[in-house]
Amino acid sequence: MVVGGVMYLSVPGGAAAIAPETGVRPWKFTPLGLSRPGRDRGVAYWPVKGTIGPRVIYTVADRMYALDAMTGQPIETFGAKGMVNL
Repeated sequence: MVVGGVMYLSVPGGAAAIAPETGVRPWKFTPLGLSRPGRDRGVAYWPVKGTIGPRVIYTVADRMYALDAMTGQPIETFGAKGMVNL
């Protein structure tokens, strides 16, 4: 999906942000310690709401991550340090 000129997508082994015009990748998130790697379920975008900034929701295997849309880092206040075990 493209939001604000940035493409967010799942890639082999994680999630990434890509500038669609240039192919430059500002960030890539790679989850560690997956029980079932390769079970990627994709990404969704959650916009700014109040004081909470935009997030990319990435689901893989039995986990859901909330990532900072600007940096790709897990949102520490979401679940257990950015991850919810589904």
